[in-house]
Amino acid sequence: MNSTALVEEVSDFSIEAIKKAFIKMHQQEAANDQQVRPKAEAMHLEAVKRWIAPCEFQVGIKANVLSCAASGMSEDAAAQVVNGELIILANCIVNEKQARDILIYGAIGLIAIPMYLANYNDSRITQIYQSIPEDQLEKMNKEYTKAVMTDERLAVELYLADLATLSVKPSFFERRDSWQRQLIRKIYSSLKWQSHDLHYLVLQAAKYA
Repeated sequence: MNSTALVEEVSDFSIEAIKKAFIKMHQQEAANDQQVRPKAEAMHLEAVKRWIAPCEFQVGIKANVLSCAASGMSEDAAAQVVNGELIILANCIVNEKQARDILIYGAIGLIAIPMYLANYNDSRITQIYQSIPEDQLEKMNKEYTKAVMTDERLAVELYLADLATLSVKPSFFERRDSWQRQLIRKIYSSLKWQSHDLHYLVLQAAKYA
């Protein structure tokens, strides 16, 4: 199913919290010294489950909705992946749109894209990293630590997750061109990645959701 069609702009606050938790997961940092959020009431927990149900069906991923963060989880990240499972924290969600946005970001940005990129060797990841526009790299360097930005695979995953939230669907001609360029890369691996190639990659990665 084409789950990328569901992706919309999401709350900056929510996404920033999710990114921080995602980075911690990669760097194996413990979730310490966090403010403990109150547990979501049973009625709100059930409401969140109802809100995300249509999106779960369309992306093909079932999220585990918890009333609050379990031990070792980030308190502020509404979506996080634990042992390959997408976790949604009901006490971080206030309305239906946010619940829907967070489910999509988690399914595509945190699960599908890393799974898809797992098939890419380090040299290809480096090529994608070098194709990130300079203004975006500058923004990421301000937003993330040096440890994050020197982990090219993690930096690429975060960048593509942000692209996924833009809901940009390449045109037929752009998709055809990107598909042809993928074939060329099997012979000429150093072929530069264009902007529509990266959006096409996100489109392809969404099939892993």
